[in-house]
Amino acid sequence: MRYFDHKYYDFPLPFSPNTILDLGANVGFTSIYFGRKYPKAQIAAIEPIPNNFEALQENIKMNGIKATIFPAAVAVEDVAISMEIAPLDYGHKIANIEYGQAFTGETIQVEAISILSLMKKLSWERINLLKVDIEDYEGILLKERCEWLSLVDAMCIECHEGFGESELKEIANQWGFNPLELLPGIWLLIRK
Repeated sequence: MRYFDHKYYDFPLPFSPNTILDLGANVGFTSIYFGRKYPKAQIAAIEPIPNNFEALQENIKMNGIKATIFPAAVAVEDVAISMEIAPLDYGHKIANIEYGQAFTGETIQVEAISILSLMKKLSWERINLLKVDIEDYEGILLKERCEWLSLVDAMCIECHEGFGESELKEIANQWGFNPLELLPGIWLLIRK
């Protein structure tokens, strides 16, 4: 809830997005917020953890938000992957990646889908607003086979261990975004 108490996602955009992709939707609070802020936008939400996904479905429905939701993780390719379940009920992450700490508890298998596959399923040509909160996997998603970044108009991202400002500056330069902005709790990149 800190995201909303501190208004992390209440940032100005120079346009009203028609397409919003919420990566790491958890139980849907950000999707609901964007759905209310941009009621004409098409929203898609991605969440791999089954309990969170069930709550996401219910929260989207109860709040009257029109969104397409996927019970999957986002990844650089369409595969089945292992997720490490965090000791607390948040921060679950893709297993065996170089970023973040490893958990020693339970793992589960989930389907993963790439950004380009998501866009194809949604029939989207562009992602006007991309929200990224994927618990350390951003360091892989935004480095490997990420030509799709040329189709993103704005991106808000929560960075985790081992990935941050210097990497985002490189992404901004390489993919045509304005200099990044640090906002309370997130980074914001907007296309030039």
